[in-house]
Amino acid sequence: MDLFWKRVSVGICVLASALLYIPILFYYGVIEIHNPKLGNITGYQCYKLPGTPDQLKGLKVFQGVGFFITICNVVVISALYIIITVSIVKQVRKMKSIHVKPAESSGMSSDATAMSDVSKPQKFTSVATESSEVLETSVNSVSQLEPRKQKKTPKSDAKRNAFRVSFMFMTISFVGFLAYLPSWSFIVIETNNPTFWKKLSTTALHVCLTLRRMYMLNHFANPFIYGVFDVAFRQEIRKLFCVK
Repeated sequence: MDLFWKRVSVGICVLASALLYIPILFYYGVIEIHNPKLGNITGYQCYKLPGTPDQLKGLKVFQGVGFFITICNVVVISALYIIITVSIVKQVRKMKSIHVKPAESSGMSSDATAMSDVSKPQKFTSVATESSEVLETSVNSVSQLEPRKQKKTPKSDAKRNAFRVSFMFMTISFVGFLAYLPSWSFIVIETNNPTFWKKLSTTALHVCLTLRRMYMLNHFANPFIYGVFDVAFRQEIRKLFCVK
């Protein structure tokens, strides 16, 4: 993908996120609250705005759509990551087969060469002795070079890269599920019990609000997870934001 289209895709994501969360400005705001336990003391709180029954139905629809979108988001991303991981594993297996076949063919060719050298008639004993010595030295040199070639083959690197990418995708899916699970739970609770937040104590309210907004942790953690596991991602981020 070209750098221009990468920037366009980022802009589309920002625009889509803004459009999805614009209805919050119409359904939530600062309202005046009264505490009957403290007399005539009033205060202000960010809460659902009072409205007509139609507006309250629209709020429930908005919450339902958000609930459905977040579940689809986690499921689709997890499914795509599984598909990518499977394709990477298949690619690594193909690389293994490609590296094994040339090794086998080279072994067969060396054996054939040795057999052809042995099958040739030798006229002089000295020549036969020299040829056998050359053959032995060539075999010894090949046997010494084989482990070096095995060390230089990218099999271990391919396995390591495949494991790193698979672990990265599993981490992203696991973090996303844990981050959205409390939010899903509170959406169901507050939809069925509109007075749920009003009955909570101050400490319980702050704890529940933190859990309710834990989905932000998923969006915050994803770039760092990609950056930790993928060096190319860090380089592309620098290019995207013109950082040298």
